Amino acid sequence: PLIDALRRHGAEITCLGADGYAPLLIHGRHLEGGRAMVDGNISSQFLSAMMLASPLWKSPLIIDETEHVVSRPYVDMTRRVMEQFAGRPSSYVVEADWSAASYIYELALAVSGRPVTVTSLTDAALSLQGDSLCQDFFNWLGVETRRLNDDPYGPVEIEGNPEIIGRMRSLDAPVSFNLAETPDLVPALSAGLCAAGLPFDFGNIAHLRHKECDRLSALATELAKAGYAVTDGPDSLSWTGRRCPVGDDETFEAWNDHRMAMSLSILATCHRYMAIRNGMVVTKSFPDFYTQLSHVGFTVYNINK
Repeated sequence: PLIDALRRHGAEITCLGADGYAPLLIHGRHLEGGRAMVDGNISSQFLSAMMLASPLWKSPLIIDETEHVVSRPYVDMTRRVMEQFAGRPSSYVVEADWSAASYIYELALAVSGRPVTVTSLTDAALSLQGDSLCQDFFNWLGVETRRLNDDPYGPVEIEGNPEIIGRMRSLDAPVSFNLAETPDLVPALSAGLCAAGLPFDFGNIAHLRHKECDRLSALATELAKAGYAVTDGPDSLSWTGRRCPVGDDETFEAWNDHRMAMSLSILATCHRYMAIRNGMVVTKSFPDFYTQLSHVGFTVYNINK
């Protein structure tokens, strides 16, 4: 989709193998600009990429807001950052990553009653990131966020409330959130809900099949290894609470996906240990993830060294 869109704006791109795939031969030139025609049904990253390059084009890029774009908050974040930099600020605060924080929230849900301090996390009300909704989703489940001082970019304490989480287990209906615009939260939420014994049903997330891996299939496969009979549909991921057998020597797969590895790691709180093949794929977005886990009581070994 990105190649097609760039070609429509005057790019000269030759696919040296199958059309639409790398390797690519690209001849640089100033593109035309004008109305963007981008297929955003798979990833918002195509549109964000064009937006970031467009100030160098011959004419402004015009985005058709009526087009369906998945993960639209990422497009909005790109636009807002570009607007801020257009003013040539003398300094700029880079927010802490709310997507990465979701695994700390997952931990607080899995092991309630034990507060974890995060030294820097942007106030959700001020954040540019769509994934700052993580705070609201987990708060509804019983995970509380307490800011430790008046700094909106400073430390917070995250803790699962055992009483609220316990009451959630008594509900007849499964947990259901609209995660269509925040799909990166699905791994932490689904694994955390399993660990807490809370059935769930997430829909309208078919675009998760086009991430670093097919995350719907991958989550269903790996969570089943952990004893949770999770089902993936064409556009959904759900768990009724049914358990399945767990092997003593089960090795979990990261599927070459950082978010898979991080969400699965937290399940070590429910088992004696977790062995994750290619677990260092977390370096894509959270290089010291396992170091941070060791700070809160995990023992981590890299057996590939």
